[in-house]
Amino acid sequence: MTPAAEAVQLELLRQLDTLLAALADCDDESASWTPGPGANSVYTLVAHTLLTAERLVLERAGGEVVTGPSRDEVFAELGTVAALHARGLRVKDALAARLARFTEVELQGICEGPRGPQTRISALLRATVHAGEHAGQAELTRDLAKARP
Repeated sequence: MTPAAEAVQLELLRQLDTLLAALADCDDESASWTPGPGANSVYTLVAHTLLTAERLVLERAGGEVVTGPSRDEVFAELGTVAALHARGLRVKDALAARLARFTEVELQGICEGPRGPQTRISALLRATVHAGEHAGQAELTRDLAKARP
């Protein structure tokens, strides 16, 4: 594994662990609770972040085909904590396996991003930043859900 891919792997998986821990602290009802109109639940934050990590690491940077729900479907779905947690573990394994196979040449290669071409390492960094942003949101949302009367 390249040093850059290893750094991404360590941080991305750490952020996903934080998200999954926030989810594991919830029952199905509190995982689906939102702090207000237009806000996201812990369940939605975790499901969205897992899908985005798959799309950025596996599909955009890794060249693999990712099947699954659309972004809009993720924001509309609610399932069980247990099922989403199990999916999270599978996604983490797939991400770790793909990150381990990147070469330095691949990481500097170009892939298509939403705003045009970008390096693959840029897509990997975006996945890490995105996961970190939502990990904090999930922890706060979990804490608010648990503090309800």
